[in-house]
Amino acid sequence: MSRISSPAWLAAPVLASAALVILAGLTPATVVSPAQQDGAAQDPETVAAVTGVLLDDLHHSVGPGRSYDISANPVLSRVVKAGLNSPRSTDVIRMVAAGGEEKADAVTQAVRSLALEGLKSISGAVAPKNLLEAAAAQNKVSSQLLQIIPKAALQHKPEEKAQPEATRDPSLPHFDWRNLLLVTRARDQGTCGCCWAFGTLGAFEAAFAINNGGRLIHASEQHVVSCSHSGDCVAGWWAFDFLQGNGVAAAYDFEFKGNVLGCPGNLQPRFRAVAWGYVSSRTTIPSVREIKEALCRHGPLVSAVNNTLKFTAYASGVFNERELGTPGDRVNHAVTIVGWDDDKVVPKDPKRTVWAVKNSWGEAWGREGFMDIDSASNNIGFGAAWVEAVNLDNPPNLAKVRAITSDAKPFPAVSFARQGYVRPAAPNSPSFEERPAHPPAAEVRPKGLLPDHGL
Repeated sequence: MSRISSPAWLAAPVLASAALVILAGLTPATVVSPAQQDGAAQDPETVAAVTGVLLDDLHHSVGPGRSYDISANPVLSRVVKAGLNSPRSTDVIRMVAAGGEEKADAVTQAVRSLALEGLKSISGAVAPKNLLEAAAAQNKVSSQLLQIIPKAALQHKPEEKAQPEATRDPSLPHFDWRNLLLVTRARDQGTCGCCWAFGTLGAFEAAFAINNGGRLIHASEQHVVSCSHSGDCVAGWWAFDFLQGNGVAAAYDFEFKGNVLGCPGNLQPRFRAVAWGYVSSRTTIPSVREIKEALCRHGPLVSAVNNTLKFTAYASGVFNERELGTPGDRVNHAVTIVGWDDDKVVPKDPKRTVWAVKNSWGEAWGREGFMDIDSASNNIGFGAAWVEAVNLDNPPNLAKVRAITSDAKPFPAVSFARQGYVRPAAPNSPSFEERPAHPPAAEVRPKGLLPDHGL
């Protein structure tokens, strides 16, 4: 039996120390005082012990024959840490202590309760209550804005090729924007619940690359969190109005700090959106066909999803939990849909597919930060939205834009925008240029479609 020395995560009564460490098969060497609880989540052995109990519970609930694998990962440990520091932790600890080792079910429920509390720290998408009404209004505006995009700008869209991996056709069984090297790598929101900002920019960065010859950018998540008024580190929704009316800085102009900072008054945006809209204004989750068509026409889409403990513990395979939440709480997290693969649907169903999605929990989560998820699982596709980025060489006429959206600011100078492509070199180090996410494993990378990024 292992031993934890001074587990600094418990409060009175003292019995709680024994009970919660017993649940992981561990015995405390010492008893801590309430004052030590503040550093609770920093004890890696304690976090590992509680995470182990949680994983055992998740493996048991998923059962044999599952289509996906779950495992310990830094994000799951982050969730456990947040749960241990939550206001509910003391009550849960006391309940566990009162239950004793013999009541395994109660112990498991207590650990799950802590983790569910911690889950809030990595989520944060809250859909508008009047989503369909807002979608209808936004799509009316976007239909007008799409009409004023210069034809020369549309010519910068990627060419169609005969290779299945590179051909944008909703009738094909699979397509993934990563195969065209037009999707940036997965980033990490930390414990700031601003997935809504990362999902927004995941779609926008791909749209910028699609409309600007394959050039990848890293737009500033902090700029969106601090200045867009679309949300904070607790809750938010798509920030495309900010990208369309104001624009966004490069990440090196305003680096992500993982919390809400004041909005710098002198921060100049480098990149702009020209239009955005919802895939559907008739239903909160568009059909598979509608999402495929929007992916082909506009590029990757931001989407809400119902994040759960199993979702957080995802490691590989096709995620298919089918946890649909409650009528008033159907989604809580934002991701970016980048492609699909009908061949991964089991059993075959023409109304379903498997979406490839980009998350915002870093590259150590899932498959380099990405996930395959069944289209019928966890409300994926909820509130799906597209965005069109300004082509720097052929921006729309500002007067025409203002005739539709009167508060639109002037577009950034082309030279200033292009300076945002590459992070300036730090002393004694090379400059940094954004790199694409790797194409999906076992799929052919297209040649000659776009400039080679050195992969």
